[in-house]
Amino acid sequence: MNLSAKYSTSKLLLSAAIALASFNGQAIAQDIAVKTASGQRCADLAGKQFNNVKIESARLQPANDPIPGAKYPSMTGEYGAGPQVAGLPAFCRVTGSIHPTADSDIRFEMWMPEDNWDGRFTGANNGGLAGSINYLDLAASVRAGQAGASTDTGHSAPPGEGAWAKGHPEKIRNYGWRAVHETTVAAKQFIAAYYGKGPEFSYFIGCSNGGRQALMEAS
Repeated sequence: MNLSAKYSTSKLLLSAAIALASFNGQAIAQDIAVKTASGQRCADLAGKQFNNVKIESARLQPANDPIPGAKYPSMTGEYGAGPQVAGLPAFCRVTGSIHPTADSDIRFEMWMPEDNWDGRFTGANNGGLAGSINYLDLAASVRAGQAGASTDTGHSAPPGEGAWAKGHPEKIRNYGWRAVHETTVAAKQFIAAYYGKGPEFSYFIGCSNGGRQALMEAS
């Protein structure tokens, strides 16, 4: 190969490298812009006003990072006593409470995949007498590309503890049906606000008390 040919080849390779770098730079910039817009759309949910709903936080949870305050059950089934939830795709995490009556403080969490939402909504169940957020089911929803919501049903206690019910008929109603219903209504509003449309299909996963919760909501 003569000197002129070598120069032409080098010039061509350099031009190709510059073009590739420019393309990659544009792609990265576009990806950052999309992620920024998605994060802002999630953060904007904190300013929404839904009936009886108090939103405490709305922020984008980065992919694979440990999720603050979210733990799996222990090996014996004790809620919140297992390892911290991590390793999930990025999602919009909304936390808050619902107050349909003066004696109601229904805690909830709403998790919505940032990308590749499949149009489905899944409600998470509570075992026994409830009393905590079901992070196991929330994580499963996001991992499957579904939006998920969970509630403590209006009280914080181990699932076998019922002292919270004495003298609190509204808390009993919350546990009996109202907390799951109010959380479901709010969840569908969050989904519509975040994705621009409501869910195409809605599910509730549970057995034992979770099965009862599903039947109460369906009725």
